Amino acid sequence: TGLGITPEDLQQIFHPFFQTSSGQRKQEGTGLGLSISQKFIDLMGGSIQVQSQVGHGTTFAFSIQAAVEQVQQSLNLLPLQRSSEPQERAAAPLPTAHQSLDPARLAALPPEILKDLEFAAVTTDITQLKTIIDHIRSHALDLAEDLQYLTDHFEYTKILTLLHQAEERHQKQNTAL
Repeated sequence: TGLGITPEDLQQIFHPFFQTSSGQRKQEGTGLGLSISQKFIDLMGGSIQVQSQVGHGTTFAFSIQAAVEQVQQSLNLLPLQRSSEPQERAAAPLPTAHQSLDPARLAALPPEILKDLEFAAVTTDITQLKTIIDHIRSHALDLAEDLQYLTDHFEYTKILTLLHQAEERHQKQNTAL
């Protein structure tokens, strides 16, 4: 995000009411967001990391401990969308530039990649998603670009829907054999 944070400001950005020098110039925010976020993540037993390069941007990441069973249970409880017409939204086609995201193309990938992709989408692990997409890129550039588009637009539900469709397709093919 942004244009990056200076090393001097990085040392203080988690202090309450601290604003970066660029934030002060633009008169943006109160300087509480990162402090509150850090405390909340600490309460969950996690940690927050920041990487920044002035002129290029800043990336914030956090990690918390969660059991796999809890993730799977919460996946089953999450609605796939907020529309009153769930089937239409879940089946809505991608924009024309992203038509290569056919479940059949995903089903052709090795099962371990699909499993890793699903876990990364469920946990919204952007770093892991990008790593997996980079791996897919060496096999299927257009497919990787479309997955990158969905990741960049936080369309994790769409990725999961496509993965589940790919799994169903794979199961049908196996029962037909």
